[in-house]
Amino acid sequence: MLNVKIGEHRLSVATGQRLAVIGASGCGKTQLLKSISGLNGNVGSVQFDDRVWQDGGDIFVEPHKRNIAFVFQHRALFGHLDVRGNLLFNNAKPTHFDLVVERLQINALLDRCIEKLSGGEQQRVALARALLQPFDLLILDEPFQGLDKGLKQAAGELITNSDITANKPIIFVSHHHYEVEALATDKHYFLEPSI
Repeated sequence: MLNVKIGEHRLSVATGQRLAVIGASGCGKTQLLKSISGLNGNVGSVQFDDRVWQDGGDIFVEPHKRNIAFVFQHRALFGHLDVRGNLLFNNAKPTHFDLVVERLQINALLDRCIEKLSGGEQQRVALARALLQPFDLLILDEPFQGLDKGLKQAAGELITNSDITANKPIIFVSHHHYEVEALATDKHYFLEPSI
């Protein structure tokens, strides 16, 4: 269970729950996700199960020690590694490698340099890397950006596949209501401009 208190925002995400964070452009959705992951410093209170990740005071667990898989809007891939190197970066023997690579149609890209990929191809690699690494919490900031309808559906099926996500809590941002309806379990969090 993830419990967050940042500024005026209070949210909880239970095991196996997929929470959609919705709001107008510029209202702070990405900043909220970065604060939860510790990338904005010790802001507010974030607790995961019995572990306090930050309390706005003395306690602050560094982002790389939180075991979060994060898909950023701008992908954040490693340019010095090829696609395979990016996918295996945090996990040398991922359990669902073949399934994720096949469903996201990146098998033919495994030996290619990141810089030689299109934006949509980079987005698929970023999503695959997040799904293949071991995580306690999955954060997705516009995860389907640049994907066509078929790839969005395949990616959505991977995210909702309990064998892959292991019933971990998931927080995602989307501007598209059909994506929210397809991915969110039953809970949405609406953000007003305030962060």
